[in-house]
Amino acid sequence: MSGPSTAATFDTQLFDGASMSLADGLRHLRLSGRWRADLVWLARLVAIPAMAKDLGLAASDAELQAAVDEFRRGNDLLDASAARKWLDEHGFTLEQLEEHLEVRVLAHKLKDRIRSGPRVDAYVRDNPSAFQKAPDAEAKEQVVGVLLEQDLVAYLEKRGIREAPIRA
Repeated sequence: MSGPSTAATFDTQLFDGASMSLADGLRHLRLSGRWRADLVWLARLVAIPAMAKDLGLAASDAELQAAVDEFRRGNDLLDASAARKWLDEHGFTLEQLEEHLEVRVLAHKLKDRIRSGPRVDAYVRDNPSAFQKAPDAEAKEQVVGVLLEQDLVAYLEKRGIREAPIRA
């Protein structure tokens, strides 16, 4: 194991007071082979809001509040004080949580645009070998995810980012 790093440590305690430097965490990701997948996921976090903005989509205050409420329910945070305590314990601010949830809201809006158009049916029609039977709602939702990924890649390529969004 390497010695102490000069890079900043993660904001979150890992366990029993143990922490890891950002540099060590990235090194472990690279060695594990997860590096590219995780960086592509991070690139999506940047591309989704940018693409949504270019399409004139935005998350309303009501949508963000609904996302925060869903997050609270999903984490058994029954009231605002429990949510504030959870955020403090995990080293996050409400603004950071809202920023994270905004990406989810915008991704949902982008998926809604795909669902409401003809692309899902066209994908099913043009790729019959991808389906052993007529696709059900779950399979069509997977197609929506595939089409969103294709849109994100095309969006990044239009901005001069070729191949993988981030080179590992």
